[in-house]
Amino acid sequence: MNEFLKTEKAILRKKIREKTSRIDLHILGEESRIICELLTGSKLWKDSQHILMFVPMKDEPDISPLHQLALREGKHLYLPRYDPMKEVYGIAEIHDSERDLQVGKYGILEPVTQYTTKENIDMTLVPGLAFDRAGCRLGRGKGFYDRLLIDLPGIKCGICWSWSLQTSLPIEPHDCRVDFLATSPRIHTCVDE
Repeated sequence: MNEFLKTEKAILRKKIREKTSRIDLHILGEESRIICELLTGSKLWKDSQHILMFVPMKDEPDISPLHQLALREGKHLYLPRYDPMKEVYGIAEIHDSERDLQVGKYGILEPVTQYTTKENIDMTLVPGLAFDRAGCRLGRGKGFYDRLLIDLPGIKCGICWSWSLQTSLPIEPHDCRVDFLATSPRIHTCVDE
């Protein structure tokens, strides 16, 4: 990795984390609610039947209400599951968001259900510390999501706080992009600028 880009990404990660840690919990909750409403009211949601989501960490928008909604609507819900043999994340379908989850390798809830193929996924909700309008993503620095997203079919929609939307981000060839970005106050279509 280019050392300049590595340093630039680390500085930006720190800046975003510090900003998020200073935001009132009420504001975080309101932004999370808005993001969920934007998604569920969108054509993206309505047209998708097989959705790969994530279990939010404490500094990410809380999309967990979407897990329950997807299951109630009869959609297929998938979540990332760490594969210790391959040291990558795969995906697994869940049917019950309480019974089918346990704490995984990084302290994040993961499915206990069997791994499944990615071929049916028609939408993926992608976490990120920051995104830009071209769909570039700044993750946590380990590359797990980039490897997971590489051959995923369907639409990819980034999820981030309004203050995490950047004009541009330092990117590398392996960094995956998203097609849309859900952040307060709207869903953005990502375009190369």
